[in-house]
Amino acid sequence: MSIELPEQALMAPLNSEGVSSGRTRRNSWLTWVSYLLPWWLLVPLGSWLMYHYASQWQIDQVRYAQQELVDRDTLVLSATLTRVHQDVSLLSQMTASVLADNRLGETEQLELLQRLFVDFSSAYPSYMQVRWIGNSGVERVRVDYIDNQRRVVAADALQDKSSRYYVIEAKRLASGAVYYSPFDLNIEAGKIEIPYRPTLRAATKVMDSNGKELGLALLNLDGSGLLERLRQSGKTMLLNAEGYWLLSTLGHREWGFMFDAPEQRLAVVHPEVWRRIQQEQQGQFIDETGMWTFSRVAPILNGDSKVPMLYALSHDEQPLLIQARLQRLYAGVGAVVFLCMTLLGAFLARSNLRLEDKAHELQQSNAALAMTLAQLKASQQELVRTEKLSSLGLMVAGVAHELNTPIGAAMLCVTALNDRLGELKRDYHNGTIKRSQLEEFIQYQEEGLTLAERNLKRSALLIQQFRQVAADRANADRQAFWL
Repeated sequence: MSIELPEQALMAPLNSEGVSSGRTRRNSWLTWVSYLLPWWLLVPLGSWLMYHYASQWQIDQVRYAQQELVDRDTLVLSATLTRVHQDVSLLSQMTASVLADNRLGETEQLELLQRLFVDFSSAYPSYMQVRWIGNSGVERVRVDYIDNQRRVVAADALQDKSSRYYVIEAKRLASGAVYYSPFDLNIEAGKIEIPYRPTLRAATKVMDSNGKELGLALLNLDGSGLLERLRQSGKTMLLNAEGYWLLSTLGHREWGFMFDAPEQRLAVVHPEVWRRIQQEQQGQFIDETGMWTFSRVAPILNGDSKVPMLYALSHDEQPLLIQARLQRLYAGVGAVVFLCMTLLGAFLARSNLRLEDKAHELQQSNAALAMTLAQLKASQQELVRTEKLSSLGLMVAGVAHELNTPIGAAMLCVTALNDRLGELKRDYHNGTIKRSQLEEFIQYQEEGLTLAERNLKRSALLIQQFRQVAADRANADRQAFWL
């Protein structure tokens, strides 16, 4: 007995086994990527964005503070230069008015100028020298402010300044213009005064009403207080036009040009910073050493006045420290989050793979169950067919048994009749037949034929009933029978 299974039930296990390994590897790889790759991208990106905005915010605070510091220092320097311009112009006018008074002799004019210069020095204590220099370059009147005392320099102590650069440059200016000397250290008797006294000299011509030159009015600004005020911030630096430090956070770098130390220049120590400072009026930038904030001091003065080039500069390493600190912080936080999310993603991916394995196992079990069910259905169908054949055989055997009795009886009658017919033919040929024998044969033939007919009719009835049962079940004939 053979059992035929459905083609789909047979092919499903084969197809499942054929693609199982490839599909498992592909699904496993895709699952790991889908759970881990987003975190591997988002966590570093999020850490970088948080670091960027946090560092930017903190650096901006430093940026604003340093810009405010430099702007304030620039304003102080510009205001000082503007005030010096106004003061030396006032001194020039005072000197010219005294010299224009023809009622006074030369000695009286000098004495009056000395008193006026002392009053001027008292009113403006930031000037350590108030002078009038004649056309020859020799000092005519000079008042010094030393150790909180104002002293009029005697005539025999007045000096010839005709060879000094600031006298030469001031004489070249037009009337009303002011010459500013570079900031340097005060020199007395050919030597740098100790302690250092930063000095800025401002000179302008003294002119009478007829436009005649009467010499130079000259002020020596004591820059110690100014530089000390700038130094209080702790981060302010002041540079001259050549890039020498006039004020520095490192004291040994200051006044390098006074001591023939060209290496003490910003152009040598930080050449790129010096290049950028020279290219722009003001600005701010960060390099590998920290944040640089600078501004060029440019007071609004008479167009012919020569103002010394000064740069207010601030250098702060705090942005680099902020960046380093936040880099460590967010790198550590990012690493922890990265590790946690990687472990979480791995756990979820592994759980998902296990669920997929379980689902695959269930699918295989379902396929096996489907195959078993198909086998059971096929077996059931075969059993039903076998049962039908068995029932048909029993029915045929029964019908054959029922038919065998009347047919056998009919055949027996026919055989007996045939034998009697043979005996009659033999007696007829022998001429020994009798009338009684013929009558007996006729009676025997009638009885035999009647019996044979009755059995054949019985067989025909059985066949007709069998045909009704097998061929036409929908029809029913009402019949009478003995229960």
